[in-house]
Amino acid sequence: MGGGEFVFPDAVDITGIRWYGYYNCKIDPVGHYLISVFISFLSDSDGLPASESIYSQQVQAHVREPTVRVVPSPASAFYYQVYVHTVDSLPPLSILPGRRTWISISEAPSSCEWIWNRGSSGDTGNSAWGDRESSGRFSKWRQLEGDLAFAVYGRKIRTAAR
Repeated sequence: MGGGEFVFPDAVDITGIRWYGYYNCKIDPVGHYLISVFISFLSDSDGLPASESIYSQQVQAHVREPTVRVVPSPASAFYYQVYVHTVDSLPPLSILPGRRTWISISEAPSSCEWIWNRGSSGDTGNSAWGDRESSGRFSKWRQLEGDLAFAVYGRKIRTAAR
């Protein structure tokens, strides 16, 4: 399991996610290619994701080729294509301002394994690898260098004027 950290300066209702990754086998994302994934949001526990999720749901993600293509390295023994994945209809999940939160996305079991792509935005976000137990709990989180390629979308929660 991979997990990426984020913090919002304002209270936000999360409604969608976009992330990047590749597969260890060939897929054909022409048209409406869907995969089943588990989306989990977790609190922070001393700089790593907590073992219990604050939100977890299996959803269908749309997969397509991004507008920018990956150029294979001549030194690489294999070629992979990075794909963009989107889920844009999550039930709103409210996140408090300044709250360090983690997102973890994992594919439902299949013969073709999905793998996170690394981010290149220069963001200082943390990432971690861990295990998902059959009980649904997360364990054995360990720090991972660099950040994972994802974006979380939502709407700012308006507070009532006093």
